[in-house]
Amino acid sequence: MMEQRKIITLLRKYAAGVLTPEENGLLRGWLEEVDADTFHKVLDESGVEEMEPAPDLEAFSARMERRLDETDRPLLRLHGWKRWTSAAAAILLLLAVGYYFAGKTNKQQETVMIAKADNQPGSNKAILKLSNGRVVPLDESTGHVFGKQTENAIIGKDSGTIEYIAGQSAPPTVAYHTLITPKGGQYKVILPDGTKVWLNAASSLYYPTAFTGAEREVVLTGEAYFEVVQQAAHPFKVKVGGIVVNVLGTSFNICAYKEEKQILTTLVDGAVKLQSNQAAVMLKPGQEANYEEGATEFTKKEVDADIAIAWTKGLFRFENDDIVTITRKIARWYDVEVQFEGKMPTRKFIGVLSRQEALSTVLKILEGTDVHFRQEGKKLIVTSKSH
Repeated sequence: MMEQRKIITLLRKYAAGVLTPEENGLLRGWLEEVDADTFHKVLDESGVEEMEPAPDLEAFSARMERRLDETDRPLLRLHGWKRWTSAAAAILLLLAVGYYFAGKTNKQQETVMIAKADNQPGSNKAILKLSNGRVVPLDESTGHVFGKQTENAIIGKDSGTIEYIAGQSAPPTVAYHTLITPKGGQYKVILPDGTKVWLNAASSLYYPTAFTGAEREVVLTGEAYFEVVQQAAHPFKVKVGGIVVNVLGTSFNICAYKEEKQILTTLVDGAVKLQSNQAAVMLKPGQEANYEEGATEFTKKEVDADIAIAWTKGLFRFENDDIVTITRKIARWYDVEVQFEGKMPTRKFIGVLSRQEALSTVLKILEGTDVHFRQEGKKLIVTSKSH
């Protein structure tokens, strides 16, 4: 292991943003080997927080997180009762990776109970319900023409994508399809106007095979990310729960799972107007609207839109989420039923996890929070460590 003086130099250079790729690798290697007591001791002695000129700790943390977003290892940073500096929190994020993969957290390995057949992450799979009632299974192997309905060809463009090709003239009748993703599934559909929709697990999209009227309208349940092709003369509308999202041409995410009892609409680009029977709200990029079950109005706030669409990039990203919310997100992707026993802790967490890890790996990381997990077949039982 490198001597302490060298490590302190690397920490200070990283905080200052002048670490070379080679030095970055050395620091990562040390973080994967060091024990917690030594880490805290060296961090304190590094004087990162007292550096002159003072480093931009928020920028330092952001750089670390951007780098971690690109890794294929599961990551989790805890942010709860004790408020760390941005620098310390970012480094602890790396440190956690080292512990989980070097097998140094024996306690966590003992407390997580995993079924013999580990749950693997979700994949590209869905079912397509046609207007005549026929159900077509879609999966990783899809890549052919299913057939024709009116003048629209239904084509499995590539793995995980289905595309509708608009005819040269309007069809005499319009068929309606429903794309349904199960738990543990995701799928992408390219609508006949070129609009792209990514469906997350346990979601559905109801849409016409051709847009022929003054408006383009679809119906969503669950969660989806939209990239809408702009057609000013033909507004795009998404009906979800008790609201309507009116779109011209924009990118946005809607999360509307029934168990969450709210509809979150996050705008990435463009502009949208949300309407309910009693209220309306306009969103600008980087804003999120929340419509809670039974509410009479929307609430709106500034957010990091990348967090809402992280799932489209193969990541779970949590931002001040409690363990109940985190576990429900995990359960939808790994196709398990969650059972909460006793009162759950209300502590909030910030973190990043890969959606490509096996469930056992994810649970080992989450056991570093305030809960125990026990898996019985398809059931995931969650209990608080304080009870």
